[in-house]
Amino acid sequence: MILFKKWILRIVAGLGLLVITLLLTAPADLMETQLTSRIQNLQIQGVSGGFWSGQFQQIYFRGISLNQFSWELSLLAMLRGKIGVEASLNDPLFKGAATFEQGFSNTLQLSKVNAHQSVAALASHWLAFRMFRPEGELVWKNVSLELAGKSVEQADGVIQWQNASFNINGEPFSLGTINLSLNADKGDLLLSVSDGQSVLDLQGTLRISGDRKYLLQASLKEDLPTTISNAVRLMARPDGHGRLMFTLPGKF
Repeated sequence: MILFKKWILRIVAGLGLLVITLLLTAPADLMETQLTSRIQNLQIQGVSGGFWSGQFQQIYFRGISLNQFSWELSLLAMLRGKIGVEASLNDPLFKGAATFEQGFSNTLQLSKVNAHQSVAALASHWLAFRMFRPEGELVWKNVSLELAGKSVEQADGVIQWQNASFNINGEPFSLGTINLSLNADKGDLLLSVSDGQSVLDLQGTLRISGDRKYLLQASLKEDLPTTISNAVRLMARPDGHGRLMFTLPGKF
């Protein structure tokens, strides 16, 4: 009986070693096939490297083009019975790195997200803010998310809009740094927004749901420069306590 168990363990270990060897030697084309078969409308160009560690020169998805996506599978995650990937992207829309880990359930963990994003590049894909010609950079600082399907179970970290500015009727306005602190609330991603009492004294929340809908609820101080005040009052209302309240729903 003991001899039989030893042979079973050897066979399992051998099969595991064979699987790892196949993954280490498999071409990166296999990763491309796996992704494009699972994600509708995903197109990939310029594949190099191997399945375990490789790079896509360009990714096209829903009208968005991204450059230089690299990945490396995690052996440690595999030993824990999970799929783990350390990925990086080198594009104005997202320049940075993140770690993905998924088990046999539908729970996906995203951690160690540190990145920079061009606000102007992002606004080009977001009509609601394109008209204000925003400038600056979004800086992700050790952001982590845990997703179960489309539900956000946990969220942590900070995203800063550094050197934030926008333009109204040809007049630029500097906002300094706007902070967005991440939390999870009832399955949604909830970001607390504040700007450190700049020219707007912005305070509020941005709620993002799994179906890509968002709801920005915020307030500004009522005593604003005339140009800003005229633009804001078209969509805001005084609260009677020196603040202007506004709500902006939409979809990414």
